[in-house]
Amino acid sequence: MNLLKGFTRKQIKVIIFLVLFLLAYGGVIGLYKIESSRNAADFYSQKPGADYIEAFVRVISIDPIKGDIAARIQFVPHGNLGMTGSNQVSKEVKFLVNSSASKPERVFEKGKIMEPADVVIPISEGQVSDYPFDRHKSFLELEMTSTANPPTKIPIMVHLWSDMAGFNTNAYPIPENTASYVGINITVERSITTTLFSIFIMLGMWSVGIIVLLQARIVQVKGDMVELGMFTYNAALIFALPAVRNIQPGIPPVGTLSDFMAFFWAEGLATVSFITIASCWLSRYGK
Repeated sequence: MNLLKGFTRKQIKVIIFLVLFLLAYGGVIGLYKIESSRNAADFYSQKPGADYIEAFVRVISIDPIKGDIAARIQFVPHGNLGMTGSNQVSKEVKFLVNSSASKPERVFEKGKIMEPADVVIPISEGQVSDYPFDRHKSFLELEMTSTANPPTKIPIMVHLWSDMAGFNTNAYPIPENTASYVGINITVERSITTTLFSIFIMLGMWSVGIIVLLQARIVQVKGDMVELGMFTYNAALIFALPAVRNIQPGIPPVGTLSDFMAFFWAEGLATVSFITIASCWLSRYGK
């Protein structure tokens, strides 16, 4: 308190406000850094030896509504499988991946550049209607073989990377992995920022609904003439709540858990308030 000597009470309040604001601002920035580190899935499979093909898998979009995870895979041959100073493969190889929207099988010709592959991984588990507390699971599997008959296994090393905003992504290898086959379980859930923002919107809708209902009840009890301005913002609120509901990041169509927790209730309270005010105005008009 000795540091505040010489300041007036008004100045002390301003200083306390600035200190609290700076602490809150620093906390938000710290939350962003924590969130940035959590929503990134960085996975490396074991290096299978000197001669192998390295596959860099980067998640480029996550759409729980469609049930898809889109990824782009880039290949780099190493050792005897590659050609010096280039990204060309020294022998013909076949690449297999569990893609639901593109060819699951690709053949890279000898002496050709291994072009990137865009794949779509299906989401196998999770209910998007549980928003914002939904959790989803997917599975990615990759395999490299030769085109000979019978085919021989080609070692592969997989690097999976995902840093999609709004989602926390984690990757876990399966015990059945081999040098030429890599399977990865992927889990996706909403980030802390998305969840907190959705909860904030739900609390805001509840607050607005309760406030307009109390206002309508006061008008009903007091018996005064209703001001026309109350019609305007009550009617506008009924149509504004759906827009407020839709600003939640990545929210599915109407019918999610958040709707049953807040939106439907707030919309109902706003409608009841409007009907109450309208009935009071009609019954008291002309008196």
